[in-house]
Amino acid sequence: MTYFECFVMDDTAHVDLSTLVDLGALSKYIGQEVSVAGWITRQHAPGSKLMFIDLFDGTGSIQLVIKGAMVKPYRKLLFEQTCVSARGQVEADSRSLSGFCMQLERVQIVGPGSGEFTKLFNSDSDSLTKMQQRHNLIRDPTTGQAQILRLRASLEGRIYRWFEEQGWIKVSPPAIVTGQCEGGATLFPLAIKPDYFGKPAYLTQSSQFYLETVVPAFKRVWCLEKSFRAEPHCDTPRHLCEYTHLEGELGFCDLVGLMEHLTSLVCAIADFKPDQFAQVTYRQALELLNRDQREQGTDVEYSFGLDLTDSMERRLMELYPDKVQLLFVTHYPKALKSFYMKPDPADPEQVLCCDLLLRGVGEVVGASVREDQLEPLIERMKAEGLDLDSYAYYLDLRRFGSCPHAGYGLGLERLIKYLGERAGLTVRSVRECCLYPRSTGRAYQ
Repeated sequence: MTYFECFVMDDTAHVDLSTLVDLGALSKYIGQEVSVAGWITRQHAPGSKLMFIDLFDGTGSIQLVIKGAMVKPYRKLLFEQTCVSARGQVEADSRSLSGFCMQLERVQIVGPGSGEFTKLFNSDSDSLTKMQQRHNLIRDPTTGQAQILRLRASLEGRIYRWFEEQGWIKVSPPAIVTGQCEGGATLFPLAIKPDYFGKPAYLTQSSQFYLETVVPAFKRVWCLEKSFRAEPHCDTPRHLCEYTHLEGELGFCDLVGLMEHLTSLVCAIADFKPDQFAQVTYRQALELLNRDQREQGTDVEYSFGLDLTDSMERRLMELYPDKVQLLFVTHYPKALKSFYMKPDPADPEQVLCCDLLLRGVGEVVGASVREDQLEPLIERMKAEGLDLDSYAYYLDLRRFGSCPHAGYGLGLERLIKYLGERAGLTVRSVRECCLYPRSTGRAYQ
């Protein structure tokens, strides 16, 4: 006996509501008695003999109609989010948003609800209240939160399929690390004993170094894992302390090949087109921004070596025609980037890297050619005060048969925010793009 059969009242056909919403299958059920089960998302009783209920089962919705003597006993029992099993006849109804309704003959309460649910939050609730009530917010389809998570699930599925079709190998690197990847200031210390078997340990900032170790084994590798950043500004709409990181490493790849790969990837998983991409160097970006500042009549002058802020990235995108949705910014100053990025042979003060900016979001991908020669890498690590012994495995990759290679990291929640807005959903923050966000816990603006 299935779970549903434990509480279905008779042998009428049970249907997922998604089946009813499929208009191609609607004629199969009109005029027939069926049973459905789900959660009440809205109930309205305009009179003593008439009651309307919107029922949602996780796959779709249907309007239930209760008439006559059934209304009085159920008026005080069928609250929002009450779980019910119901039996009735499907009818076409042009007044219903879905074009049909179900005239109820019997309702069974499976999980009692409470009138208190509607008092937990509303559309005017502040962001902190909504985060604290997120477990309830998600189950209410009228908030749009479940739709965002559906979009996320679809995106992740497309990512897996695309990499498999391209012949890439997926790996699952560890989350506990003993060294930094991006910067010591954003490391999350692991609070155990207070150390990890006698050594300090942290939550990973990136799986990049582990992916690099298997390039000689697989040539093209990728992962979709969590990364952690203890950033003080994670209360913004575009930052998380724990986020989902799509990372890849490509053997025998230069900067041009890296950007070609990223273009193919983003077009495939997010339905962009190559003509929606543009490319500019860091120096050219500064020139565009400085020209814009002069046209605005300000005295601000951006000089080489200044990191692009969120507002500068957004403004840079606005200087391009609306058709351009993604912008590669390449060749950043060496001083701004991590030790593992390869200097540009034509100008050693800049590195072979690119950030991919997304209109309305900012940076969504960080990528670079990796330094594949041992001595230059050691010199850079010493200059930054890194402990070479802690990176012995990483140096071995250059010591034993190194190859030119490149890689990247894509912040999944930032991409989902853009795609959600493109789909017509209201997505105020990347916190809404994951199940239960991890941040400082304060409200975001």
